[in-house]
Amino acid sequence: KDDAKLKKIFWDTINNRTKVNINLLTDSDVETYNMNGEIIMVIHVPRAKRDQRPVYINNDIWNGTYRRNWEGDYHCTPSEIKAML
Repeated sequence: KDDAKLKKIFWDTINNRTKVNINLLTDSDVETYNMNGEIIMVIHVPRAKRDQRPVYINNDIWNGTYRRNWEGDYHCTPSEIKAML
């Protein structure tokens, strides 16, 4: 229910290199809204530039790299990851 606290937790996490290897976001990519007493956070994730890829989570390039297809995120195959490198 506290948007400042929610934002702090989010930014601490996204800037933690053991959680996400690169932070692509700026302040303008994150918005919060109060709807009926609940905080809604809307995050626009920009496309990573070629030299920033792959973006991966949990300090694990082989199991933490995903690709976006339409509305879903799917694990990348080792060959897809190697192509990005």
